[in-house]
Amino acid sequence: GYLKRFEKSGAINLLAGISVNNSQLLETRVVAPALFRDRLQIGALARWTSAKGVSYYGVGPATDAEADFEYDYQPTELSTDATFKPVRWLSFGGGYSFVNLTTGVGSFDLAARPAPGVGRELAYNVMRAEVAIDSRTSPGYTTRGGLYRVAWERHEERHDLPFSFDAQEYEVRQFVPLLREQFVLGVRGLMTLTSTDAGSQVPVPLAPYLGSGSTLRAFPTRRFTDRSRVLVSGEYRWRPSRYLDMALFVDSGQVAGDVQQFRFGDFETNWGIGARFHGPLFTALRVEYARGREGRNIVFAGSQIF
Repeated sequence: GYLKRFEKSGAINLLAGISVNNSQLLETRVVAPALFRDRLQIGALARWTSAKGVSYYGVGPATDAEADFEYDYQPTELSTDATFKPVRWLSFGGGYSFVNLTTGVGSFDLAARPAPGVGRELAYNVMRAEVAIDSRTSPGYTTRGGLYRVAWERHEERHDLPFSFDAQEYEVRQFVPLLREQFVLGVRGLMTLTSTDAGSQVPVPLAPYLGSGSTLRAFPTRRFTDRSRVLVSGEYRWRPSRYLDMALFVDSGQVAGDVQQFRFGDFETNWGIGARFHGPLFTALRVEYARGREGRNIVFAGSQIF
């Protein structure tokens, strides 16, 4: 969701990683030199992921935390994108991706508990467009300004399997500095809505979800899944030293089949405290303790949450 900073001279970025459960990531991104007085940026991406033991708890807000199963998820993505910025704070973006994804379920009985798209090999043409207003100092670290973003994606299954869908996403981030930016109030609102073609479903690996170090921080990754989601987060940040921020935070979110099914009483909420080690324009490490109705969670991340 972050807007990329323009690279006047172009760049090639390589990324490789492996997790403790043997999940793997290989990524190469090429960014061409900015064109038209640094207003147009064109890039390309190749990414291969092998995610092991991805949890699935079922669909909807009322699933059982103990009734999860795990599947392996392996997407391969080739994409190109372009971003045009007529002025510093306004951007228009778009792109295309070819995505091939496979999932493995081991001994799980899909007949007893359906999981759309799991156990299938799917291939997608993905078209996307985005408009954003961004007045933050930097996407990686800021104490003022805001981000207002609207995005659309079309996932067209290449083999006419019943898994084609559209997705819309709306996001607001706002930061209000207090006392010469020694204290900052930050809020974030996020809504993702999907709609399927006739007879189609949204596959589980691509469905909107809540639960992770960047959404509901006290809950396991992908704890809640459905065709739509809404999330609201608030933080009170203070800076005890030049390169350290502390924060008190609250997250509240919900998943549902569509926007008309959201109910006030179904929101999940968690709270916590965190520390962020950062430079003027980037966050190097984020460590947080979060607590919700299902327990506690410790978050380690190399980027700001919003």
